[in-house]
Amino acid sequence: MIEFINVSKQFPGSETKAVSDFSHTIPSREIHVFLGSSGCGKTTLLRCVNRMETPSSGKILWDGEDVANLDKVQLRRSIGYVLQSASLFPHITVLDNVTTVLRLRNGKEDKKLSSAQIRARGLEMLELVGLNPDLANRYPAHLSGGQAQRVGVARAMAPNPSLMLMDEPFAAVDPLVRVQLQDLVRDLQKEFKTTVLFVTHDVDEAVRLADQILVLSNGAQIRQSGTARDLLTNPADQFVADFLGITPDRELTLGADNRVFSPDGRPLGKLSGGSQ
Repeated sequence: MIEFINVSKQFPGSETKAVSDFSHTIPSREIHVFLGSSGCGKTTLLRCVNRMETPSSGKILWDGEDVANLDKVQLRRSIGYVLQSASLFPHITVLDNVTTVLRLRNGKEDKKLSSAQIRARGLEMLELVGLNPDLANRYPAHLSGGQAQRVGVARAMAPNPSLMLMDEPFAAVDPLVRVQLQDLVRDLQKEFKTTVLFVTHDVDEAVRLADQILVLSNGAQIRQSGTARDLLTNPADQFVADFLGITPDRELTLGADNRVFSPDGRPLGKLSGGSQ
């Protein structure tokens, strides 16, 4: 469980707070999406969890323990992190990229693993994210954008973390690949029961993935939280309705296979399994 308690963040030289008095509790083993426009503070919140940023005030608890009291290196190695660009190391192979955290943690924070065990885990992760193990000895420059993002997901999941942070991870890939990667994350989360904090500005992506969505405005102010069904059928105010592209006083249609349509027939997305 992740608890944000009165978290604020103001960057030096800025007159406004990127995050202003944010409080929210994220239950374990679900996908929670921070949904909002660029600059609303959602990425800052994410980066405060793994201490890439330090809150100006307030605190963040992970399973009851203040992350500020944890060793930064060990904290980051225990949390999966996927960015918009896969951020793979270009000078090492795909397999070495996938097993990076396993090798860094080996024998320090975990039971000692043999080289063969680490390699086997890396190959297993490549298969789990839908990549041919034959790619293991290639270098990132030889991968497509979608393949690189799959490697990024495999690297984050390889140590089997209980928490994953995902910051606009699929924004740079084409729409078809993006849907495939969204389905991949959903399937892996169900299999491993990982807690996922996912940042996006894309409504369809949030609807497709989330167990719970937090719609944020500037300063990471929570305008509404709930399932996709809650938000789409009962937006809290005009801000939420406008952001989601719906009109509060007009009924949405829930079609076959949990697909959601606006009153004018425009598809808004598909409710995930956790949003029914």
